[in-house]
Amino acid sequence: MANPREQELDCVLASNAFGFCPGGAIAGLTVAAEALAPRAFLSEIDDDVAAVWKTIFGKRNADVEWLCERMRTFVVDAKAVDDVLRIKPRTMRGRAFKTIVRNRMSRGG
Repeated sequence: MANPREQELDCVLASNAFGFCPGGAIAGLTVAAEALAPRAFLSEIDDDVAAVWKTIFGKRNADVEWLCERMRTFVVDAKAVDDVLRIKPRTMRGRAFKTIVRNRMSRGG
């Protein structure tokens, strides 16, 4: 069995190697979910996408619960999507929600 420090390094290298590719976070997420290393490092160049990861993996459960509830209750129609995309969020979780809506509605989601 590899020593934990080597596993951590492998995790960092895996997430960095794929972190800038579309969908590249899956490498670091898989390392974390499968417990292949003691911790995972996600590197994100897009500040809006980083807001999603920070909200989901942050220390505030209330933000995760808010984001889940907001997504669960969001009624998708052209006006609602336009309203979300038009605003400038003042919070990390608001920015995360806007990013999810933009990515799902604008890129063939």
